[in-house]
Amino acid sequence: MDIDDLEVRFNPSPNDLNAWAKRIRLEKPDEHELQRMYARARRFLIDKRDDLISHHGWVSSSEGRNDGNMLFVLEKDVCSSYDVGFGFPTIRDALRLELPVRIADMLDTWEVDKWGKMFSDTNIFHPGTSCCFKDRPASLSDIFHFIQILVPGLLVVVDRKDKGGDGEAIVYRVLPDDKWMYQNKSFLSMVLGTARFTRLLEAAEDFRQDVYDCRHYDSDRSDSPSDLINVANGGPSYDDVCGTSAPYTSSDKELGYYDDWND
Repeated sequence: MDIDDLEVRFNPSPNDLNAWAKRIRLEKPDEHELQRMYARARRFLIDKRDDLISHHGWVSSSEGRNDGNMLFVLEKDVCSSYDVGFGFPTIRDALRLELPVRIADMLDTWEVDKWGKMFSDTNIFHPGTSCCFKDRPASLSDIFHFIQILVPGLLVVVDRKDKGGDGEAIVYRVLPDDKWMYQNKSFLSMVLGTARFTRLLEAAEDFRQDVYDCRHYDSDRSDSPSDLINVANGGPSYDDVCGTSAPYTSSDKELGYYDDWND
């Protein structure tokens, strides 16, 4: 797997979230139950915040301390370039990491640009393998993976594979690696409930829960995620949605790409 081919997409679209819930055969909780699960994770998230402050150079923003709607707001300066002659940083960009008190604020489609910018910032969240992040503190990947588990489909890791002149193959994954889930089994069972955690673990272990797409480089097709997911769920054919009659399905084995994604 080439980490430079990976990207993160933040997508609070209700249609797409419903499609992912159907795909992994998971009952979608109502807003109140989702908030209760999120609230039970408060200590976990605060511990991750404290670790980032104590050991990784992040600082608590006064804005976050004064805003009752935010669980925390952290900032960190990073050097974006250096003076060639003297080796001193010439530009400093402030990274910003924040989580709301109410998970519904993150699902507000009017705020998609704000949250999408944060989660897709490779200076903060840069997916490496499916269970960890490239050169990033474990606390960052823990926060990311918890949001993936809490709201499957909200954070999608997209892996693109070059297929030479034929175009590219794309895999969309919404759950963390099952290793991470096993490592946090006690916490996740407490937050989600044993039955929900068990179903999510089964889905994470099953690569067929991922969704695949293939396209030629000259294609101007831009599918919504729910279109692709519904195809994998037995909806319209790929001929209808993807403009190809090839029998692409959700199975790595049938696609023949499973080994490629483990390079």
